[in-house]
Amino acid sequence: MDKTSNKIKKKEKIMFTYFNPNPLYDGKRKPWRHVDCVVRAICAGTGKTWIEVYGLLTKEGEKNYTMPNDIVSYSKVLQQLGFREVKKCKSGEMCIQDLCSASKKNKSTLIIKVERHLTCIKEGVIYDTWDCSKQEVIQYWEKV
Repeated sequence: MDKTSNKIKKKEKIMFTYFNPNPLYDGKRKPWRHVDCVVRAICAGTGKTWIEVYGLLTKEGEKNYTMPNDIVSYSKVLQQLGFREVKKCKSGEMCIQDLCSASKKNKSTLIIKVERHLTCIKEGVIYDTWDCSKQEVIQYWEKV
């Protein structure tokens, strides 16, 4: 019997780093944890400050009469910052952990939309305030 046929393929461990660039975050409390995810994800993906990203989103929102965290605003800002939309996914097609492996292999930066949330993966590591690796991907953008 072939020894390799009995090997169980190990699932790659998902890497997660707590990331909160909000200026009010003091290491103890987590302000607006679920409200500023668009700003936090773009900060993680670009290295820009919370204030810089919030300003870009606000200006885009004013132009389009949308809120800064509306997909119309943040997709235009992502495009301005060098991201391209890669895919809109069908329900159940993939979850964030599927993209972690690809991001690690390609050394890429992704901004990912899941249900009511936006997050960032850089080189296979999720940068967020919570581990959302099991969430289904709705849409994602890649830094070009």
